[in-house]
Amino acid sequence: MTELRSNEPVLVTGAYGLIGHSVTLALQAGGLPVVPTDLLADRPADAAFTARILDVGGVDRIARFLSEHGTLDLFEAARLTGVGRIVLVSSASVYGNATGPTVGEDAPLVARDAYGCSKIGGELVARCYAAEHGLDIVILRPAWVYGPRRRTPASSGA
Repeated sequence: MTELRSNEPVLVTGAYGLIGHSVTLALQAGGLPVVPTDLLADRPADAAFTARILDVGGVDRIARFLSEHGTLDLFEAARLTGVGRIVLVSSASVYGNATGPTVGEDAPLVARDAYGCSKIGGELVARCYAAEHGLDIVILRPAWVYGPRRRTPASSGA
């Protein structure tokens, strides 16, 4: 894996969300230049920074954004702009309704809803880009995400 150099900007999508906000603050605290982005046009009152609006409506728009800000994000745009590492936040919902006390990373991916299926799809695309284009991909699967910045309903599969 490549190491982040202190002069390489890091793009964070969903920066106003529960995970994205914490990641942005942690990267900033570590002295890294961060380009926080979100789909929200209005900054939430509890956000500690202002994010740029990132319209994910097509590879050309994302590539243009990345070329202007030189950072980490989406696969094809990352490949086109020479980005070397992508951190993809997936979800434990890729495992479906797991019933045991623990679930290993090698458990079958049997999502039972569109959200989980979309996460499986994203992971598969990430793995393909890693294999075909040499991108350094890190996939995280949080099992449970809860906190004051959460905007989605809490359920057992989130």
